[in-house]
Amino acid sequence: MRILLLALFVALGSVQALWAQEKSASMAELAAYNKPDREKMLYDGAKKEGKLMWYTSLTGGPNTQAPKVFESKYPGVQLEVYRGNSDAIIQRVLQEAQAKRFLVDTIETTLSGSQGYAGI
Repeated sequence: MRILLLALFVALGSVQALWAQEKSASMAELAAYNKPDREKMLYDGAKKEGKLMWYTSLTGGPNTQAPKVFESKYPGVQLEVYRGNSDAIIQRVLQEAQAKRFLVDTIETTLSGSQGYAGI
């Protein structure tokens, strides 16, 4: 559950940065924004940044095919993929947060076993 909350926080934080390019809004306002132009607004912000960073533990087809599908649907936005196991992804996200260098936009992974991560 904590990793899901972390993923949501990171994703919303990245989206908030895109939103801020157009106007100043709180994370809560962005999360609640549900007008018909939501996808266009997010896409326009992503085009300005030029890329979306996806951290995943998927192997094979999904992590290699997703960028092609994404980039064909959203021209002008490159989908970069970092692939690692759940521990590597968690460590990378935490290191980025400590360095105040937020590269990740979205995370897909599962926790191995019944590990708990204090402080997430």
